Amino acid sequence: MRIAVVHSFYSNSQPSGENNVVQDQVLAMREAGHEVLLVRQDTDELLGNLFAIKTGVNVALGTGYDPTPVLRDFKPDIVHVHNLFPNFAVQWLSDWPGPIVVTLHNYRMFCSNGLLFRSGSICNLCPEEGNRNAVFHACYRNSRLATIPLAVSRTRNVRDVLGRASVVVTTSELSDDVVRRFLDPQIRTCVIPNFVEDQDESVPGTTRSQRWLALGRFSSEKGFVELVRDWPKSAHLMIIGDGELAADIRESARNKNIDFHASVPRETLRKIISESYGLVFPSRWYESDPQVVAEAMRLGLPVVAFHVNSAAQLVDQIGAGAVYSDAQSLVVALESVRSDWNKMSQIARAEFLSRWTKSNWISKIEAIYNELIDVPKW
Repeated sequence: MRIAVVHSFYSNSQPSGENNVVQDQVLAMREAGHEVLLVRQDTDELLGNLFAIKTGVNVALGTGYDPTPVLRDFKPDIVHVHNLFPNFAVQWLSDWPGPIVVTLHNYRMFCSNGLLFRSGSICNLCPEEGNRNAVFHACYRNSRLATIPLAVSRTRNVRDVLGRASVVVTTSELSDDVVRRFLDPQIRTCVIPNFVEDQDESVPGTTRSQRWLALGRFSSEKGFVELVRDWPKSAHLMIIGDGELAADIRESARNKNIDFHASVPRETLRKIISESYGLVFPSRWYESDPQVVAEAMRLGLPVVAFHVNSAAQLVDQIGAGAVYSDAQSLVVALESVRSDWNKMSQIARAEFLSRWTKSNWISKIEAIYNELIDVPKW
Protein backbone atom coordinates (compact mmCIF):
# COMPACT_ATOMS: atom_id res chain seq x y z
CA MET A 1 0.00 0.00 0.00
CA ARG A 2 1.23 3.50 -0.81
CA ILE A 3 0.55 6.05 1.92
CA ALA A 4 1.36 9.75 1.92
CA VAL A 5 1.54 11.31 5.39
CA VAL A 6 1.18 15.10 5.52
CA HIS A 7 2.38 16.94 8.62
CA SER A 8 3.52 20.43 9.55
CA PHE A 9 6.18 20.00 12.23
CA TYR A 10 6.08 22.39 15.15
CA SER A 11 9.26 24.19 16.21
CA ASN A 12 11.74 22.26 18.35
CA SER A 13 11.72 25.21 20.73
CA GLN A 14 8.38 23.84 21.94
CA PRO A 15 8.79 20.04 22.27
CA SER A 16 5.84 18.33 20.61
CA GLY A 17 4.57 14.87 21.40
CA GLU A 18 2.56 15.16 18.19
CA ASN A 19 5.73 15.38 16.11
CA ASN A 20 7.04 12.23 17.78
CA VAL A 21 3.78 10.37 17.24
CA VAL A 22 3.78 11.12 13.51
CA GLN A 23 7.38 9.98 13.08
CA ASP A 24 6.73 6.79 15.07
CA GLN A 25 3.67 5.99 12.96
CA VAL A 26 5.52 6.52 9.69
CA LEU A 27 8.23 4.08 10.83
CA ALA A 28 5.61 1.56 11.98
CA MET A 29 3.85 1.61 8.61
CA ARG A 30 7.13 1.12 6.80
CA GLU A 31 8.01 -1.79 9.09
CA ALA A 32 4.61 -3.29 8.24
CA GLY A 33 5.59 -3.33 4.58
CA HIS A 34 3.89 -0.19 3.29
CA GLU A 35 5.53 2.39 1.06
CA VAL A 36 5.24 5.65 2.97
CA LEU A 37 6.06 9.18 1.86
CA LEU A 38 6.27 11.78 4.61
CA VAL A 39 5.37 15.17 3.14
CA ARG A 40 6.55 17.65 5.72
CA GLN A 41 7.04 21.32 6.35
CA ASP A 42 9.32 22.22 9.26
CA THR A 43 8.68 25.47 11.08
CA ASP A 44 12.31 25.70 12.21
CA GLU A 45 13.50 25.68 8.59
CA LEU A 46 11.01 28.37 7.57
CA LEU A 47 11.65 30.84 10.36
CA GLY A 48 12.81 34.27 9.22
CA ASN A 49 12.17 37.96 9.66
CA LEU A 50 8.81 37.86 7.88
CA PHE A 51 7.72 34.36 8.96
CA ALA A 52 5.04 35.54 11.40
CA ILE A 53 3.48 37.94 8.86
CA LYS A 54 3.57 35.45 5.98
CA THR A 55 2.22 32.68 8.16
CA GLY A 56 -0.60 34.86 9.49
CA VAL A 57 -1.69 35.72 5.95
CA ASN A 58 -1.47 32.07 4.83
CA VAL A 59 -3.50 30.84 7.82
CA ALA A 60 -6.17 33.49 7.28
CA LEU A 61 -6.48 32.76 3.55
CA GLY A 62 -5.94 29.00 3.67
CA THR A 63 -2.83 29.34 1.53
CA GLY A 64 0.71 28.05 2.09
CA TYR A 65 2.57 25.01 0.81
CA ASP A 66 0.51 22.93 -1.63
CA PRO A 67 1.68 19.27 -1.64
CA THR A 68 -0.37 18.31 -4.70
CA PRO A 69 2.55 18.02 -7.18
CA VAL A 70 4.51 15.78 -4.78
CA LEU A 71 1.44 13.67 -4.08
CA ARG A 72 0.63 13.24 -7.76
CA ASP A 73 4.18 12.05 -8.43
CA PHE A 74 3.92 9.51 -5.59
CA LYS A 75 0.36 8.36 -6.49
CA PRO A 76 -0.68 7.25 -2.98
CA ASP A 77 -3.57 4.94 -2.25
CA ILE A 78 -4.28 6.99 0.88
CA VAL A 79 -3.37 10.53 1.96
CA HIS A 80 -3.18 10.75 5.75
CA VAL A 81 -3.20 14.31 7.11
CA HIS A 82 -2.08 14.95 10.67
CA ASN A 83 -1.45 18.67 10.94
CA LEU A 84 -1.61 21.47 8.38
CA PHE A 85 -1.06 24.38 10.79
CA PRO A 86 0.67 26.69 10.18
CA ASN A 87 2.61 25.85 7.02
CA PHE A 88 0.29 23.96 4.61
CA ALA A 89 -2.49 25.24 2.41
CA VAL A 90 -5.94 23.71 2.80
CA GLN A 91 -7.64 24.27 -0.58
CA TRP A 92 -5.86 21.35 -2.23
CA LEU A 93 -7.85 18.80 -0.22
CA SER A 94 -11.12 19.58 -2.01
CA ASP A 95 -9.43 18.87 -5.37
CA TRP A 96 -7.63 15.69 -4.33
CA PRO A 97 -9.25 12.70 -6.12
CA GLY A 98 -8.43 9.93 -3.65
CA PRO A 99 -9.39 9.06 -0.06
CA ILE A 100 -8.13 11.27 2.76
CA VAL A 101 -7.77 10.33 6.42
CA VAL A 102 -7.38 13.14 8.96
CA THR A 103 -6.09 12.53 12.50
CA LEU A 104 -7.02 15.13 15.13
CA HIS A 105 -4.39 15.39 17.87
CA ASN A 106 -5.95 18.51 19.40
CA TYR A 107 -8.96 20.81 18.91
CA ARG A 108 -7.42 23.47 16.66
CA MET A 109 -10.06 22.88 14.00
CA PHE A 110 -12.60 24.40 16.40
CA CYS A 111 -10.47 26.51 18.77
CA SER A 112 -7.78 29.08 18.03
CA ASN A 113 -5.47 27.83 20.79
CA GLY A 114 -6.28 24.19 20.07
CA LEU A 115 -7.20 23.36 23.65
CA LEU A 116 -10.82 24.39 24.26
CA PHE A 117 -9.35 25.88 27.43
CA ARG A 118 -9.15 29.48 28.61
CA SER A 119 -8.55 31.33 31.88
CA GLY A 120 -8.14 28.16 33.88
CA SER A 121 -11.17 26.21 32.68
CA ILE A 122 -12.80 24.46 29.73
CA CYS A 123 -14.09 26.91 27.09
CA ASN A 124 -16.41 26.09 24.17
CA LEU A 125 -17.28 29.65 23.23
CA CYS A 126 -15.94 29.63 19.67
CA PRO A 127 -17.57 26.43 18.35
CA GLU A 128 -20.81 27.24 20.16
CA GLU A 129 -21.11 31.03 19.80
CA GLY A 130 -18.66 32.15 17.11
CA ASN A 131 -14.95 32.60 16.46
CA ARG A 132 -14.99 36.31 17.27
CA ASN A 133 -14.71 35.25 20.91
CA ALA A 134 -11.15 34.05 20.31
CA VAL A 135 -10.13 37.52 19.12
CA PHE A 136 -11.86 39.24 22.02
CA HIS A 137 -10.06 36.99 24.54
CA ALA A 138 -6.72 36.98 22.63
CA CYS A 139 -6.65 33.20 22.78
CA TYR A 140 -3.56 32.62 20.62
CA ARG A 141 -0.34 33.71 22.31
CA ASN A 142 -2.28 36.30 24.34
CA SER A 143 -2.48 38.53 21.27
CA ARG A 144 -5.62 39.70 19.48
CA LEU A 145 -3.58 40.45 16.37
CA ALA A 146 -2.02 36.98 16.31
CA THR A 147 -5.40 35.38 16.98
CA ILE A 148 -7.23 37.02 14.05
CA PRO A 149 -5.87 34.68 11.32
CA LEU A 150 -6.77 31.57 13.29
CA ALA A 151 -10.23 32.82 14.18
CA VAL A 152 -10.90 33.68 10.54
CA SER A 153 -9.76 30.24 9.38
CA ARG A 154 -11.77 28.02 11.74
CA THR A 155 -15.00 27.77 9.72
CA ARG A 156 -13.16 27.16 6.46
CA ASN A 157 -10.94 24.46 8.00
CA VAL A 158 -13.91 22.54 9.34
CA ARG A 159 -15.49 22.71 5.89
CA ASP A 160 -12.43 22.15 3.69
CA VAL A 161 -10.44 19.75 5.86
CA LEU A 162 -12.85 17.77 8.01
CA GLY A 163 -15.65 18.02 5.47
CA ARG A 164 -13.36 16.52 2.83
CA ALA A 165 -12.04 13.70 5.03
CA SER A 166 -13.18 10.17 4.26
CA VAL A 167 -12.57 9.35 7.93
CA VAL A 168 -11.57 11.55 10.86
CA VAL A 169 -9.41 9.66 13.37
CA THR A 170 -9.70 10.67 17.01
CA THR A 171 -7.33 9.24 19.59
CA SER A 172 -9.57 8.62 22.61
CA GLU A 173 -13.21 8.16 23.46
CA LEU A 174 -13.25 11.53 25.20
CA SER A 175 -11.80 13.42 22.24
CA ASP A 176 -14.23 11.64 19.94
CA ASP A 177 -17.16 12.73 22.11
CA VAL A 178 -15.89 16.32 22.15
CA VAL A 179 -15.26 16.46 18.39
CA ARG A 180 -18.66 14.96 17.56
CA ARG A 181 -20.37 17.86 19.37
CA PHE A 182 -19.09 20.27 16.75
CA LEU A 183 -19.10 18.14 13.58
CA ASP A 184 -21.71 17.58 10.92
CA PRO A 185 -23.33 14.22 11.83
CA GLN A 186 -22.47 12.91 8.37
CA ILE A 187 -18.72 13.19 9.01
CA ARG A 188 -17.40 9.81 10.08
CA THR A 189 -15.03 9.48 13.04
CA CYS A 190 -13.08 6.50 14.31
CA VAL A 191 -11.21 6.13 17.62
CA ILE A 192 -7.65 4.81 17.17
CA PRO A 193 -5.33 5.52 20.13
CA ASN A 194 -1.69 6.23 19.36
CA PHE A 195 0.79 3.48 20.17
CA VAL A 196 3.83 3.26 22.43
CA GLU A 197 6.79 0.98 21.78
CA ASP A 198 6.95 -1.97 24.18
CA GLN A 199 10.54 -3.13 23.91
CA ASP A 200 11.33 -4.03 27.50
CA GLU A 201 9.40 -5.98 30.09
CA SER A 202 7.44 -4.48 32.91
CA VAL A 203 6.84 -6.35 36.12
CA PRO A 204 3.30 -5.56 37.31
CA GLY A 205 2.80 -6.25 40.98
CA THR A 206 6.37 -5.42 42.01
CA THR A 207 6.55 -2.72 44.67
CA ARG A 208 8.69 0.23 43.68
CA SER A 209 9.73 3.39 45.45
CA GLN A 210 7.11 5.48 47.23
CA ARG A 211 7.75 8.41 44.89
CA TRP A 212 4.93 9.63 42.65
CA LEU A 213 5.73 11.08 39.25
CA ALA A 214 4.22 13.88 37.16
CA LEU A 215 5.61 15.36 33.96
CA GLY A 216 4.75 17.79 31.21
CA ARG A 217 4.95 21.37 30.08
CA PHE A 218 4.55 24.02 32.77
CA SER A 219 1.64 25.89 31.19
CA SER A 220 -1.76 26.68 32.65
CA GLU A 221 -3.74 23.92 30.91
CA LYS A 222 -1.39 21.22 32.23
CA GLY A 223 -2.51 21.75 35.81
CA PHE A 224 0.84 21.80 37.61
CA VAL A 225 0.09 25.04 39.46
CA GLU A 226 -2.95 23.46 41.07
CA LEU A 227 -1.25 20.10 41.60
CA VAL A 228 1.63 21.64 43.55
CA ARG A 229 -0.78 23.81 45.54
CA ASP A 230 -2.92 20.81 46.50
CA TRP A 231 -0.17 18.23 46.96
CA PRO A 232 -0.19 16.70 50.49
CA LYS A 233 3.00 17.25 52.47
CA SER A 234 3.11 13.59 53.47
CA ALA A 235 3.61 12.33 49.90
CA HIS A 236 6.74 12.42 47.75
CA LEU A 237 6.41 13.77 44.19
CA MET A 238 8.90 14.23 41.36
CA ILE A 239 7.91 16.65 38.59
CA ILE A 240 9.75 16.53 35.25
CA GLY A 241 9.35 19.46 32.90
CA ASP A 242 9.74 23.16 32.34
CA GLY A 243 7.85 26.10 30.91
CA GLU A 244 6.68 29.64 31.45
CA LEU A 245 5.16 28.92 34.88
CA ALA A 246 8.26 27.19 36.27
CA ALA A 247 9.13 29.92 38.76
CA ASP A 248 5.63 30.09 40.21
CA ILE A 249 5.36 26.30 40.42
CA ARG A 250 8.71 25.93 42.18
CA GLU A 251 7.82 28.68 44.62
CA SER A 252 4.54 26.97 45.51
CA ALA A 253 6.41 23.71 46.11
CA ARG A 254 8.52 25.15 48.92
CA ASN A 255 8.20 23.22 52.18
CA LYS A 256 6.63 20.26 50.36
CA ASN A 257 8.19 16.92 49.48
CA ILE A 258 8.42 17.79 45.78
CA ASP A 259 11.51 17.41 43.58
CA PHE A 260 11.99 18.92 40.14
CA HIS A 261 13.92 17.56 37.17
CA ALA A 262 14.51 18.97 33.71
CA SER A 263 13.10 17.17 30.68
CA VAL A 264 14.97 14.00 29.79
CA PRO A 265 15.30 11.72 26.71
CA ARG A 266 12.66 9.02 26.24
CA GLU A 267 14.81 6.12 27.45
CA THR A 268 15.86 7.99 30.58
CA LEU A 269 12.23 8.87 31.20
CA ARG A 270 11.23 5.22 30.91
CA LYS A 271 13.77 4.31 33.59
CA ILE A 272 12.39 7.01 35.90
CA ILE A 273 8.84 5.81 35.29
CA SER A 274 9.82 2.22 36.05
CA GLU A 275 11.19 3.33 39.42
CA SER A 276 8.11 5.35 40.37
CA TYR A 277 5.08 4.34 42.41
CA GLY A 278 2.40 5.90 40.24
CA LEU A 279 1.73 8.67 37.73
CA VAL A 280 -0.18 11.83 38.56
CA PHE A 281 -1.74 13.39 35.48
CA PRO A 282 -3.11 16.84 36.38
CA SER A 283 -4.05 18.12 32.90
CA ARG A 284 -7.11 20.37 33.08
CA TRP A 285 -8.16 20.34 29.42
CA TYR A 286 -9.71 17.61 27.30
CA GLU A 287 -6.27 16.12 26.63
CA SER A 288 -7.02 13.26 24.30
CA ASP A 289 -4.34 10.55 24.30
CA PRO A 290 -1.34 11.58 26.43
CA GLN A 291 1.70 9.46 25.66
CA VAL A 292 2.96 9.69 29.23
CA VAL A 293 -0.14 7.84 30.46
CA ALA A 294 0.48 5.06 27.95
CA GLU A 295 4.14 4.93 28.99
CA ALA A 296 3.18 4.65 32.65
CA MET A 297 0.55 1.95 32.13
CA ARG A 298 2.99 0.06 29.90
CA LEU A 299 5.11 -0.35 33.02
CA GLY A 300 2.18 -1.15 35.29
CA LEU A 301 1.92 2.21 37.04
CA PRO A 302 -1.51 3.19 38.38
CA VAL A 303 -2.60 6.68 37.29
CA VAL A 304 -4.19 9.41 39.39
CA ALA A 305 -5.80 11.90 36.99
CA PHE A 306 -7.67 15.20 37.18
CA HIS A 307 -11.30 14.51 36.37
CA VAL A 308 -11.71 16.31 33.01
CA ASN A 309 -9.05 14.60 30.88
CA SER A 310 -9.15 11.32 28.95
CA ALA A 311 -6.84 9.54 31.41
CA ALA A 312 -9.38 10.18 34.16
CA GLN A 313 -12.19 8.78 32.05
CA LEU A 314 -10.16 5.67 31.29
CA VAL A 315 -8.81 4.83 34.74
CA ASP A 316 -12.21 5.45 36.29
CA GLN A 317 -13.82 2.98 33.90
CA ILE A 318 -11.26 0.18 34.18
CA GLY A 319 -9.92 0.61 37.71
CA ALA A 320 -6.29 1.34 36.79
CA GLY A 321 -6.03 4.27 39.19
CA ALA A 322 -8.17 7.02 40.66
CA VAL A 323 -9.68 10.40 39.79
CA TYR A 324 -9.55 13.67 41.73
CA SER A 325 -11.06 17.15 41.43
CA ASP A 326 -9.61 19.12 44.37
CA ALA A 327 -7.10 18.89 47.23
CA GLN A 328 -9.29 16.68 49.39
CA SER A 329 -10.15 14.20 46.66
CA LEU A 330 -6.47 14.12 45.60
CA VAL A 331 -5.54 12.77 49.03
CA VAL A 332 -8.32 10.19 48.79
CA ALA A 333 -7.18 9.18 45.29
CA LEU A 334 -3.57 8.70 46.40
CA GLU A 335 -4.67 6.58 49.34
CA SER A 336 -6.97 4.45 47.18
CA VAL A 337 -4.04 3.57 44.94
CA ARG A 338 -1.89 2.69 47.95
CA SER A 339 -4.57 0.35 49.25
CA ASP A 340 -4.98 -1.54 45.98
CA TRP A 341 -1.69 -1.01 44.14
CA ASN A 342 -1.09 -4.56 42.90
CA LYS A 343 -4.53 -4.94 41.34
CA MET A 344 -4.41 -1.49 39.73
CA SER A 345 -0.92 -2.18 38.38
CA GLN A 346 -2.04 -5.39 36.71
CA ILE A 347 -5.08 -3.66 35.19
CA ALA A 348 -2.88 -0.84 33.89
CA ARG A 349 -0.53 -3.27 32.14
CA ALA A 350 -3.42 -5.26 30.67
CA GLU A 351 -5.04 -2.09 29.35
CA PHE A 352 -1.79 -1.08 27.69
CA LEU A 353 -1.60 -4.43 25.90
CA SER A 354 -5.17 -4.13 24.62
CA ARG A 355 -5.04 -0.43 23.71
CA TRP A 356 -1.62 1.05 22.98
CA THR A 357 0.57 -1.54 21.27
CA LYS A 358 2.02 -0.99 17.82
CA SER A 359 0.33 -4.12 16.46
CA ASN A 360 -3.08 -2.87 17.62
CA TRP A 361 -2.53 0.48 15.96
CA ILE A 362 -1.34 -1.08 12.71
CA SER A 363 -4.30 -3.44 12.49
CA LYS A 364 -6.83 -0.65 13.12
CA ILE A 365 -5.34 1.87 10.72
CA GLU A 366 -4.87 -0.78 8.03
CA ALA A 367 -8.53 -1.72 8.37
CA ILE A 368 -9.50 1.90 7.67
CA TYR A 369 -7.10 2.19 4.74
CA ASN A 370 -8.27 -1.07 3.13
CA GLU A 371 -11.88 -0.01 3.42
CA LEU A 372 -11.21 3.33 1.72
CA ILE A 373 -9.03 2.23 -1.17
CA ASP A 374 -10.85 2.51 -4.46
CA VAL A 375 -9.89 2.65 -8.15
CA PRO A 376 -7.27 5.42 -8.41
CA LYS A 377 -8.42 8.53 -10.25
CA TRP A 378 -5.31 9.67 -12.06
